[in-house]
Amino acid sequence: MLVPAMNHQEIAAQINIEYNKICSTTLLRLGAEYDRERRKRRIPKEDTYSKEYEIKTAGKNNWIIFLHKAPGEKKYTGTECLCFLCVIYYYSDKGLKAFYQASDGVLAGFTSHFFKRYNERLGLNLSNPVDIIKAFFRKGMYCTIKPVIRNNSPHVIAFGVDGIRFGKVICDCNYVEWKTFVTRELAYRKQNEWERELNIDLIRELQETQKEETYNSVQVKNLRNRLVALPLPARHTG
Repeated sequence: MLVPAMNHQEIAAQINIEYNKICSTTLLRLGAEYDRERRKRRIPKEDTYSKEYEIKTAGKNNWIIFLHKAPGEKKYTGTECLCFLCVIYYYSDKGLKAFYQASDGVLAGFTSHFFKRYNERLGLNLSNPVDIIKAFFRKGMYCTIKPVIRNNSPHVIAFGVDGIRFGKVICDCNYVEWKTFVTRELAYRKQNEWERELNIDLIRELQETQKEETYNSVQVKNLRNRLVALPLPARHTG
């Protein structure tokens, strides 16, 4: 169980163990459950149809599993079309924190301040911190990321569906802690330029990957999902 007294290494180790177990067992069950519900309710094949499932592990940790049809899939045909995100949260000595394991093995963490600003700046008026987590991750999975250097240390800026988030890279680049969030109305001109450049690069990477004789189909799907999910004005720039 995650507790405030744990250091980062202890938190990361426990999250990794539980995440691997969830991927090998729980996700299979929830994917099948999602598929049955989708077919029973006759959800149109084109619909994203997002669902989240709250679970508590044997280690007494709280997880939220987010499932939806991948944005890059035109029609849902089965569980192979699903995208998922496994988020764990606990109450630290500074408030509610949430984490997820990224596909590249990097652990991403979100502070209570981040969720406070997300709630305030989008005018969600949510009082339950867990509801704020759910609101963010329903839309916050897809983004483009810009590495930057601030005060001689590595930071990152992510451009997502709802706005822009700012984080710091720590623990030998194995951990990104997202600190705060702003809407695009609060973005600086330079940040808008970075987003346009990142989306142009994303389109170029997808096109180049698809031209390769033996391209990685998983990589192509991930690139396509991000491209489809990101805001339309940014997608069509360039």
